Amino acid sequence: MTIRIAWLGTTAVAVAATVSPALAETPFKTSVAPGTRHYRYVATEQPAGQQPSRYRVDFDLVTDANGGVTAIVRKAEAAKGDSWTTTMVDADCKKALHGKGATLARVTLAPLSPEAAASLGEPFMAMCAPPAYFFPMTDILNVSLIQTSPSFHLADLTAFGAKARFDGFSTKLDRFGRAIAGSSPGGEIT
Repeated sequence: MTIRIAWLGTTAVAVAATVSPALAETPFKTSVAPGTRHYRYVATEQPAGQQPSRYRVDFDLVTDANGGVTAIVRKAEAAKGDSWTTTMVDADCKKALHGKGATLARVTLAPLSPEAAASLGEPFMAMCAPPAYFFPMTDILNVSLIQTSPSFHLADLTAFGAKARFDGFSTKLDRFGRAIAGSSPGGEIT
C-alpha cells in the first residue's frame, strides 16, 4: 500500500477565505477568472516497507474563458531521503511533453479527452515523462476535474450550503511499474 500526502501552495486570498467568516459569506464563485497562477506542489509517497519518495513541482496553472486549464511545468524535483535532485528529460521527450524554452511540459487538464481520462496514458502525458512530472500532474488533475468537469455539478452550487450529487466513476493507470485502479460509487458535493 502506498500512502500519498500532498500539499499545494495557494494564494493568500484562498487561505483567507477559509478562516474569515466575512469572506465565507461571499457568494460562491464556480468559475475561475482567466489568467495564469503560480503554484508549488509538494507530495510524499510512502510505499509499505520502503523509503518515502518526495516530489516538488513548480508550475503555472493557465485558465481560459472557455473553462480550459493547462498546467505549465517549470521545475520538477524528486527526493529519496533528504537530497532533492532536479528532474530533467532529453530534448525529444521535452518536445513530446510540449515543452519549449523554460517550459518543461504542458499538460491539458481540462477539457480532458475521453482517451486521456481512460488510462492517463499517452493522450494525457507522453510516456517518456518521469514520475516527478507524471504523479504530481495526476494529483493536480484530480483537483482540476472536480472544478471543471460538468459531471461534478460544481456550477449547481450557487449558495452557501448548496449540495449537488455526482455519479460514480472509475479510472486506472499503469505506469512506472505501478498499476492503480480507482473508483467511486458517486456522492455529494457541498
